[in-house]
This record gives sequence, structure tokens and C-alpha cells, in this order.
Amino acid sequence: MQLPRPQNAHDLESLVTGCDARVRRALDDPRISTALRPTLLAYWNTVRGSDQQRQREHAGLSTIAAIFLLVALSEGVTSFDETLLEAAAGCELYVLSVSMFDAIQDDELEPPLSQLGAARVSNAALIVFVLACDRIMQLGDRVDPDARARLRELVLDRSLLSGRGQDRDLARALPDSVEAAATQAQDKTAAIPMTAELAAMAVGCDADRIALYRRLGRQSALVRQAGNDLRDLFGKRSSDDLESGTWSLPLVAFWRGASAAQRREFTALREALPGSVAALRQLLFTSGAVSTTARVMERARLDIHATLGALEREDAPVALLGALADTATARLYSRTKGTKR
Repeated sequence: MQLPRPQNAHDLESLVTGCDARVRRALDDPRISTALRPTLLAYWNTVRGSDQQRQREHAGLSTIAAIFLLVALSEGVTSFDETLLEAAAGCELYVLSVSMFDAIQDDELEPPLSQLGAARVSNAALIVFVLACDRIMQLGDRVDPDARARLRELVLDRSLLSGRGQDRDLARALPDSVEAAATQAQDKTAAIPMTAELAAMAVGCDADRIALYRRLGRQSALVRQAGNDLRDLFGKRSSDDLESGTWSLPLVAFWRGASAAQRREFTALREALPGSVAALRQLLFTSGAVSTTARVMERARLDIHATLGALEREDAPVALLGALADTATARLYSRTKGTKR
């Protein structure tokens, strides 16, 4: 599916490129160890993808900085000062640090981070987190004292919410329902709605409008996380979630809807990994777990468009989040029985 280009697509691409340069400058800060800086920059290159990939994505519309920029553009910002651009880069750095911590916690360090080892990556993630917070908190210079306090509370609250969701995930506790699993997925990705909220707050939106942007971000995060969960199960040679015992959204959907016999088969196949991965995939698909996950994604997708309507921004740049959700789910719907657009 071809994504539509926003009315000011050239401005967005230029802004995203500028944020990319700011992230690189932050990671190349001379106060960071000279031995560490090349690896951080190489990791950022890996996260950003190839030039060809970025061109296909219209300068990385799925990046975190783009979410910040799309909200600001949609609220009428035509001239981005250094504080706004650094804050957008700060949100990108924030999620970058979280991804580094995740890689350690899930024992999934890959090049170039794997050459550092878990201890050094943990230290590097903390460095990146501090760089992120410094840039985000500079937004306080743009707002009045009351809004500055709300901004600080927002970052604190969303960070703790993300940590709580991640802790539940790491505890490998089985959520009580598919709905609980979806909420947990949204909580652990709270940095995405936080980015939208920060942008809305920085450009002067009222509390009700900021809440709508939070809703937009949470549903966008759910579509993204559910897609990542399915990709882990069906799009890779082996599944990290199956091997680690993580209860991702599709696996919760399977277990909560499975018969006793299906659960026994699943448990036996999981214990027989990695040789049983093909049989596990077949079981998950035929059980309806993928269809259930698709329905969760569809509800989120529809709510994204409803929220864009409530914001009266169906034709604004931020509507690209709806287009991204449509694109992320289109292929899944075409392959899943019983789920209609």
C-alpha cells in the first residue's frame, strides 16, 4: 500500500533529516568514551535502516521523531525552533535507550551492540537515556510554569508506566485476558503516546486535546507492537518470544481461547523447540490466535481514525499515523480468515 504524502511532505522529510543529524551529534558527544561512540553511531545506523528503506518510508514516517513532528505540523507550527527539534530528537533517543535496555533484558544483543557485552550496553543505554531526558526537558523553556510542572509529571508518569508494563512482560506472567495483554503492550510502549503528548503540550494544546493525542499514540503503539509480535512468531527463522517464554499478544490469544488438548500440544511443542517451530506456527494459526490478534489490531486501527476525526485532523499530516496503521494491517487481513476491513 502506497502511503499518501502530507501536504507539506518536503518540510517533514527535511525536519526528520534534521532530527537524525541531532541524534548523531548527541551520540558523538565528546564527553562519551571514544571507544563507545562509533558503536552507538553504528547502532543508530542499524535502527534507521538503509537510505533506500528511508526513501520508501518517506524519510522514516514510522520513526519516533516523526510522530512529534507530525503532531506539531498538524497543530499549525510552520517554523521549528531549536528547542522543538532537539525535543523531537530527544524522544528518538529516549526510545533508542529503551530498545538497548530491552535487548539486554531479553538476551537479544545483536551486532553492533553485541561486541560490547551486556554490562557495557547497559552503561551505554543509561548514557543515551540521560541525553534524551536533557533534550526533552528543554521543552520547559517554551511553556509557562504550570505547564512546565505538567510536562515533568508527564515524562515521569509515562516512564513509570512503561517500566511497569515491561516488568510484567519480563516476569513472564500470563495476562488474564486478551484485553489485559493489549493493555500491557500499550503500557510497555508508553514512550510513543508520550511523544505525541509532549508535542501537543509544547505547542499549546489544552488538556482535552492532549488526551486525544495520547489516545492516538496508544492505539498506534498497539498496532505496532501487535505487528512486532506476529513478526517474531511468523517472520523470523526462530521466535524469541516462544523460546524465552514471553506471553506476547498472539500467544495470550491462543492460550485464552485454546482447548485443554491444544494447550497440552502447545506446551509439548514449546518444550521441543527449536525443531518444533513449524508445528507451533501451524497450531497458532489454525487455532484462531492470529485472527484474534488481527481483530485487536482492527479495533485499534478504527479508533485511530475515530480519534483523528475527533481532533478534526483527518487531512492533516498526523493522519499519516492512520495510513501507517492501515498499511501495517493490510497484509495480515488479506491472509486471515474471518477478519474484514
